[in-house]
Amino acid sequence: MGAWGVSLLLHLAFLALIGGVVIVSTVIPKQSFTQYMPIGETLDQGVPLEITDDLGDPGNALPDMPSLEAPSISEPDAGFAPDVVMTESVSSAQTFIMPTPNPNSLAGTKLGLGSGGTGTSSRGGGNGGDSPRGPVGQINPFGSKGSASDAMIGHLYDFKQGPDRSTNDMSQTEAEGPGMKIMDPSNGLYDQALRKFAGSWNPRHLETFYRSTQSLSAYQIFIPRIDARAAPEAFGLAQEVKPKRWAVLYRVNIEPPVSAKYRFVGCADDVLAVKIGNKTVLDAGLTAVNVESNQSKDRDEVVGKILGWPMRAGNWINMSVGTTYPMEILIGERPGGKFFATLLVQRSDETYEKVSGEDTPILPVFQLGTVELPKYTPGSDGPHVRKESIVFKGSAPTAP
Repeated sequence: MGAWGVSLLLHLAFLALIGGVVIVSTVIPKQSFTQYMPIGETLDQGVPLEITDDLGDPGNALPDMPSLEAPSISEPDAGFAPDVVMTESVSSAQTFIMPTPNPNSLAGTKLGLGSGGTGTSSRGGGNGGDSPRGPVGQINPFGSKGSASDAMIGHLYDFKQGPDRSTNDMSQTEAEGPGMKIMDPSNGLYDQALRKFAGSWNPRHLETFYRSTQSLSAYQIFIPRIDARAAPEAFGLAQEVKPKRWAVLYRVNIEPPVSAKYRFVGCADDVLAVKIGNKTVLDAGLTAVNVESNQSKDRDEVVGKILGWPMRAGNWINMSVGTTYPMEILIGERPGGKFFATLLVQRSDETYEKVSGEDTPILPVFQLGTVELPKYTPGSDGPHVRKESIVFKGSAPTAP
């Protein structure tokens, strides 16, 4: 064959070997390690990875990965309305936070408030985590849009404007400087108008002021300290109503959970008044509306403090199951700035713990349904309250 032939054969054999390797590599690709890495395992087979909500919608899971399905939640019976419900009163939050609506609420557009605190109740318990929601709720502390048949129905009144939004004497701009907002003469006119209304609770005394067309349905008056502009915003009037010299009037019919002697207790910066039947049974705001002076000796009894201000209690009322009582609640803000309002209730046959180091009783919140409290810090943004609220039955108010 000769030297030339031997060289040709060697070259052909080498080329055949290289081509076989390429063909095998093409037919049998190298296996990807990550394709066979079990989901949730680490390289060292240690603790599984924690799956968070950052993964987004399960329906948008990555290809070849199993969808992550949320565990099923057994929702409470919408018809269940216990006499006493568990709510949250403690939170690590430093300021009030408007909670995100809960998609698991059974009340349509009335979504439950996010729970805060460290309660252990099966309703609303557990360090602000996921917890069962009750049959009713509300998405902001002033109420949910619309008129629910079992809630108190509220409208906002702007005392600085007439029914046609024309300005009046209370719309004057206050003088600038520390403390001048409180001393402004327009606030005195506001006080007079409130006292004129609270003298009879006749709605005609409010007809000279601008009223919101939007109504809100509320199941409690528990508003931690927030900016006063939150009220006009809640009623869709952020641009129309400045956050001062406004009031909200709620109306509802109530029935107690058990026959007993009750009294209403609370505090507000600036206005909180309650009427049952044809009588004012509580006047607990920093601005009094049932007497002519905030320093009047005829003011309701002081039984403790809320955020350093007097917590007042009204007279005891005998209330019976099966009897419906017309109720009206008035809250309001005088000079602007910060606002809070808390309405509690007390039974004469119950005993209550007291705030540590104070003589202030820890009372239950007055409620009309299973509603969780907003996130807040007791003693900083709102009062210490008992976990078990006293829940009255609410029904639509009659026309005034």
